[in-house]
Amino acid sequence: MTSSCCRVLALLLSLTLGAALDAAGAPRLLILHPLYAGSHERVLRGLGERLVAEGGYHVTQLRWLSDKTRPVNSSVEVMDLRLAPPPAGSQFFDAAGVYRVPTSLLWRTGGGLGLVAAGALEPLYAHCERLLSDRDLFESLRRRRFDAALVDLSTNECGLVLARALGLPVVGFCGKRFVGAAAHASPAPSLAAVSPTFASGLPPAMNTWQRLQNAAMVLAQQLLLRLHLRRVDAIRERHFPRVPSAERLLGEVDLVLVRTDFLAAEPAHLPPNVQAVGCIQCREARPLSPRFEAFMESAGVDGVVVFSLGMTGYDADTVPQELIEVFISAFSKLKQKVVMQMSTARVPNAPANVLLVDWLPQLDVLGHRQTRLFVSHCGMGGVLEALYHGVPVLCVPIFLDQGENAAFLEYRGLGLTLDRHRLTEPTVTAALRRLLTSDSFRQKAQYLAELRRLDPNSAADRAIYWINMVVRFGRLDHLRMIDAHLSWFQYWLIDVALVLVVITVATITVVWRCCGACLRRSRRQQVDANAVGKM
Repeated sequence: MTSSCCRVLALLLSLTLGAALDAAGAPRLLILHPLYAGSHERVLRGLGERLVAEGGYHVTQLRWLSDKTRPVNSSVEVMDLRLAPPPAGSQFFDAAGVYRVPTSLLWRTGGGLGLVAAGALEPLYAHCERLLSDRDLFESLRRRRFDAALVDLSTNECGLVLARALGLPVVGFCGKRFVGAAAHASPAPSLAAVSPTFASGLPPAMNTWQRLQNAAMVLAQQLLLRLHLRRVDAIRERHFPRVPSAERLLGEVDLVLVRTDFLAAEPAHLPPNVQAVGCIQCREARPLSPRFEAFMESAGVDGVVVFSLGMTGYDADTVPQELIEVFISAFSKLKQKVVMQMSTARVPNAPANVLLVDWLPQLDVLGHRQTRLFVSHCGMGGVLEALYHGVPVLCVPIFLDQGENAAFLEYRGLGLTLDRHRLTEPTVTAALRRLLTSDSFRQKAQYLAELRRLDPNSAADRAIYWINMVVRFGRLDHLRMIDAHLSWFQYWLIDVALVLVVITVATITVVWRCCGACLRRSRRQQVDANAVGKM
């Protein structure tokens, strides 16, 4: 009996040691998010799960708890962090240090400078201080011996500081068009004449007035970026003074994965180490639950309209009641069925053709053969998912980059845009009917979906390829622009322009003086000749 127990214990020990050795040899990836990551958290965790399943990776995800955080069951190791104790008197954290997403503030201000004025950036610096000052967390991560970091770049310069302090090569993740702060600090030329900047709400083909607006916003963003990076650097200096400045870290990200492509956003000038991989989370639709499937099929030939305001913009208590009532009234006049992500408490008397749900399997519903139209806030994730499945979009942008996303869809003939501040039942009904009855919108959306299906590699496949490259080889210097030695005025050839101006002025001056000298000599000779003639 004793020998049998010893053999069992020996076998268990052997299996444990073998598993430990396998884990020790597996590639290790650290995912770092900003204070609030929204849907990016799910996207990058899904990517991490594929790396675990297909590449044998060990993936650790650091996420910060918010009032929108949900429990997960994942093969990725998820480390939940909070700001405890929370900053004194802050309205953005509860007593446990959980972040309160300012959804109502986003609805009121539309994001951008309104958020800055309301003090919504202050929690970012509290998060930065907490992340960089936690020596126990740093030592715990250092002992794991990661091979690379996947850093969500959205207001997450302190994540870059931590990754550099750990000595890790960095794959950056940009969940939107590659414009704004991250792009301004990188080698990518974000030209104000052709690329609407972040939160501008401008269309891709801008007139003179719009280009002037865009240029002014780019300059304002540059100023705000400098002020923001100065505060980040003050925190960095206290905890990791040997790590380079935040601006330099942004410019030295080894590779950036941009979650868009040139079917969902205007083509852009991107250096080789910035890869527009596309919709990482997109996939073919899976079977719906019996309840959803029965509702979808009950729509018959008329089909289904899907309504969702996404994750960050949707909160049962903050969506304006006027908006809900206008859409409910418009939906009641349609012969189509409607799946609407909205609390039943806000719509006590829903029309018979409207199904209210608290949660929506968005990819699967958009990919259903009965879906005809998507009513969306036009976050980049929702735009990509709609176009992946060939569904036109009625855009109701709420904040930040959603305005320019909507403008691009309308420019390409993939949807229509409504101003949420001027919604009326007739305008909403007219837009819905136009999108549902005109074949051109659906044909163009399905054309793009067919183009995407012809690509032999999915966006997730491309992202995994580049992550593997960075994990295996570290810095991919052959992809980097050779411009780190240039200052901004050298990058934009202002020094060359000044040299040309000096040369031009000098040449004109010399020619002018030579001509003047020749003219004076000619006059003297004429005077002398006249004098001789009189003699």
